[in-house]
Amino acid sequence: MKAGRLARRLGLRIVRQMGEALAYAHARNVIHRDVKSSNVLLTPESWALLADFGIAKVLEGSAVLSRTGTIAGTPEYMAPEQGHGKADHRSDIYALGVILYEVLTGRVPYEAETPLAVLIKHMQDPPPLPLSRVVAPEVSERLEKVILKAMAKDPGERFQSCAEFLGALEGSPLSLARDEAEARRRRLGELVRKAEAALEMDPLHAGARACLS
Repeated sequence: MKAGRLARRLGLRIVRQMGEALAYAHARNVIHRDVKSSNVLLTPESWALLADFGIAKVLEGSAVLSRTGTIAGTPEYMAPEQGHGKADHRSDIYALGVILYEVLTGRVPYEAETPLAVLIKHMQDPPPLPLSRVVAPEVSERLEKVILKAMAKDPGERFQSCAEFLGALEGSPLSLARDEAEARRRRLGELVRKAEAALEMDPLHAGARACLS
C-alpha cells in the first residue's frame, strides 16, 4: 500500500482487514512487530494482504518478548516499548493506530530527521491530535478516540485485542454515515462562524445594526 491519504472508505476497509489478519496471527501467538503501510499489499479487488512476517516472533503462552538491546521494527510505526526491546500483540495494535492515522491524514504522526529521533517521539511525545482541528477536519471525534486509545503509551491503556480495536472502529452499521454527518455538521458550523465574522467586519452590517439598536 503506497503512503498517502486514501479515500476514506477504502482506507477504513484496509485497516479493518489488517486488524482481522493480525487477530488471526495473535490467536496463534504470533506477533508481527513490523506492521506498516508498505507491508500491506492490495489485490486488484482492493483486498488488503499483510506481508513481511520476517521479524515476527512466536510467543510462548502469554509471555512478552523481551531481548535486551534488540530493537526490531520501523521507527515510524514502532510502539514505545519496542524502543526498549520489548513487544507483544499490543505493539501491533499500536502500529494499527499509526496506520489509521496515516490513511486518514496522508502522513505518519511523528516525523524527524533521524530514525532514532522518530522513535524517541513515539516514546515521549503525545500524538498530534485532535485531528479535527489540525490536519484532517473531516475526521470524527470517534475515530480520534480510536487512534488515541490504540496509540496509548502504556500498553495496558490500549485496546487489549484486535477484536476490541475492530469493535471500536466498526462502531455500528451506521457508524460511517454517522461520522460523515458529524463531519458535515462541523464544516457547516465553521462556515457559519466565518460568515458571521465577515458580517461583523462589514461596515454596512455594522451601520444597520446600529440603527436597529
